[in-house]
Amino acid sequence: MNSRQESGAGEGAIKAGMRLLRLREEDGGFSTWGMVVALMLSLVLVFSGFRVYRVQTVSAGIQDVADVAALAAENQVATFVSVARICDAAVLSFSLAGIVVGLIGVAALCVPATAPYSEGLLQAAQNIFEIRNTFSRYAAEGLDLYQKCLPFLAMSRACTVAVANNGADAAAYVAVAVLAPFEGLPLDLDDADEAAKEAQESLGDAQQSAESVRRQAEEAERMAKEADEIKRKAWELDCGAEGRCLRERASHLAGLGATSNPYYAHVDAWSFNVPLVRCRAYYRERLAAENPARYAGNPEMLADSRLRQRIYQYAVDEYAKAFARETEYGFECYFPLLPRNMAELRQTELYTEVAYPLRYLADGTMQMHACADCPGAAGCSARGSIAALEMSQRTVCPYCEFEPTSLASVCAATSVVNSGFEYYYRQIARLAEQYEVLRDETAEHAAPAKRKVCGLMETLTDLLKRLGGTRLEVRPPGSFGVIAIVANVSETEIGGPLSSGVLGGSTSLGARVAVSAATLVEDNSPGASSVIEGLPALLGFSASGAEGGIGVLAKVAGLFLSLWSGLIEAYNDGQTALERATEQALSGFSWQSSSGLGSWAVKALRGLLSKAGLQAAPVGFVKPVLVNTGLVAASDDSAFAQGFLAVKRTAPTVASAGEFIGDIRGLLSYAVSGAEGEQVPESGIVITIAQRLLDDDSPLRIVFTLLPGQESNGGAVEAWGWAIGMVLSAAGAARQIKDWR
Repeated sequence: MNSRQESGAGEGAIKAGMRLLRLREEDGGFSTWGMVVALMLSLVLVFSGFRVYRVQTVSAGIQDVADVAALAAENQVATFVSVARICDAAVLSFSLAGIVVGLIGVAALCVPATAPYSEGLLQAAQNIFEIRNTFSRYAAEGLDLYQKCLPFLAMSRACTVAVANNGADAAAYVAVAVLAPFEGLPLDLDDADEAAKEAQESLGDAQQSAESVRRQAEEAERMAKEADEIKRKAWELDCGAEGRCLRERASHLAGLGATSNPYYAHVDAWSFNVPLVRCRAYYRERLAAENPARYAGNPEMLADSRLRQRIYQYAVDEYAKAFARETEYGFECYFPLLPRNMAELRQTELYTEVAYPLRYLADGTMQMHACADCPGAAGCSARGSIAALEMSQRTVCPYCEFEPTSLASVCAATSVVNSGFEYYYRQIARLAEQYEVLRDETAEHAAPAKRKVCGLMETLTDLLKRLGGTRLEVRPPGSFGVIAIVANVSETEIGGPLSSGVLGGSTSLGARVAVSAATLVEDNSPGASSVIEGLPALLGFSASGAEGGIGVLAKVAGLFLSLWSGLIEAYNDGQTALERATEQALSGFSWQSSSGLGSWAVKALRGLLSKAGLQAAPVGFVKPVLVNTGLVAASDDSAFAQGFLAVKRTAPTVASAGEFIGDIRGLLSYAVSGAEGEQVPESGIVITIAQRLLDDDSPLRIVFTLLPGQESNGGAVEAWGWAIGMVLSAAGAARQIKDWR
């Protein structure tokens, strides 16, 4: 308020006081000059306070407008950040989908049942990367153009909000919004695009290697099926055949119960180790049941019992060393055989062990006995072996009739007739040897396929890590915030009949100027949505050729759409969503195979993906919030921001309003210079990607609008300059300076 205004207000108050004084005298009341002064001051204070209240109330209105203008301007930046995150989520999901589909396609080569899908899967992976690359290119171009528009969009929104606060009278509010920074950084997707290119090359290698891998897998599968047939036959001989079998003979000949002599109803639950366990129990039982003492009065039968006892003990010792180990890498076994003739006996320790009583007769011949309790062995102190007996001139004992062939003949009959235990065991042992050979051949054919598949999977997984770790980093104009300068150029009545009679001077408030600032924060409020919600619908996905279709192509298209939908969540849940979506895709195929390549491939795929370490990214929307203007200006090193900070520091102490207005004028000139040379696009940016996933019968179309169409008349820069000019005019008309920190 100036001095002339203050003088007018004082004179009005004194005149009003004199009038009241005269009224008091006419009524006979008592008054003094002191009371006159008191009444006058009271009235001045009351009505001055009323005017101050009105001035403050009207002035506060422009600050509210400045606040909403700043929020509206920064909301344009928030929209851009959300769009950029949507694009990032889409690019990431395409990258992951391409890699995972390719990995499944490589794994499918290992199983004849899934091999028909491998070609479609690998080609689909290539096409997905074509989609990804096209989308990434257009998105980068569109977002770069979009962020160039942000300063003008922010100004437009600020002005629109300011004008919307006008009353019924002529336009009063005008606003300028300056983003900090004024220019954004170009989007950089070079690393991700290079990784995507390498992924396509690796998928091309997989397609070129597919035929050789498929042939190797088929040959391994053929060998494995032959091995399975061998195993089935062995199972039948052990416990699966009707009538006599190893299990039945063990029960009949040794009286073994179900615990030590189990039955397996299906070959899948059976292994070659089962007959070995059965043999251990069988010969232990036969050894324990053999009692030579009961043949004490019959030397020949006593000798036979002793020889059976020796064979059973040998069997117990040998079967303790027997084994049959089957893993995903192969099969190895040791099935000992009890000798059934001299040729086989000579291959055992039974042939050379020195265990039999002997003596040399007067004619120089050797006489050997089956056991020490043979009557003919009385007085024998020496011991000899069957090998020594076979190579010597010999005389047969008339009691035990021990010959070199005596021990070998113990198992001879039971090994060749179907009533003997060894008859079935020997066939199982022979099949085990054949099984081992076939499993080795299977492994030989599977090994090169495994090496190639493993190499392709490792390469694709490494690329997945690179693609998953590359996010779209954006720093658009306004990423630090926005500073809004709002002016009201209208005259506003601040007095009334009551105040005008006491306080003189002007009763209207002239032009006002206010500033405000806003910046972005994550919207973590309850119920806030994320950028990935409804992304498939937003991108306009459709696969009309896959829906309700049949055959290989339809299955591949359906798998992709399901997989891609799940992988979108990887943007939010990271590694967990990647593994969950992959497992769901893998469950759509049968990976069982005789060669084991299918289960091996899936296990390898899972192991590699578990180490991908995919991290989640911000998926929420951002929102603008009001902050101190100094915080926004301090974050930016532009001329406008630094000048604004200087004005902010000196505003409360400047010598005159003119000096302050000069500072404001200089600041806004920086903003004008920042807009020079910029062009607003003629229309909205619309990205349309039309690619085919497999063939003409299964199109995949993406339609995504990055920037809603904006009405453009080519005068954006002129409108910017006009708004700044109006603010400068309002600032020039302002009479007072208020600390606005």
